[in-house]
Amino acid sequence: MQLDTTEQRIMESRGSRHTLVIRKVTSDDLGNYTCVADNQLGKTRKRIELTAKPHPVKFVSPLVSQWKENYNISWQVESLSPIQEYKLLYRKLPESDSQPQPRFPSRANPSD
Repeated sequence: MQLDTTEQRIMESRGSRHTLVIRKVTSDDLGNYTCVADNQLGKTRKRIELTAKPHPVKFVSPLVSQWKENYNISWQVESLSPIQEYKLLYRKLPESDSQPQPRFPSRANPSD
C-alpha cells in the first residue's frame, strides 16, 4: 500500500534523499514502513518499525536522602502510549563495594 500525503504525513525529496515526516504521531501511525528504491541497476527495500516504545527512564531523585530511614525514588519517562507498568529492579551492594553510597543526614545535625 502506498502512503498518501496528508497534513500529518509529508514526503520530502531533496536530490537523492527522500524523507517521510510524520507529525503529531498517533497510534494509527504505528506499524511497519517499507522504503522501496528501484532504478536501472536493480531494486531494494528496507523496513522500519514505528513503535510507541517509551524512551529510557531518567531518574530525577537526589543522590542524598533528606531522611535517615527513607529514600524516595523519582523518575521521568517520555512515552506516546500511557505507561501500564513500572518494574524497579534493585540490589544491595556489599559494604566493600567501591560504588558511592547514598549519605543520610544524622538526626543530631540535619545539615550533614
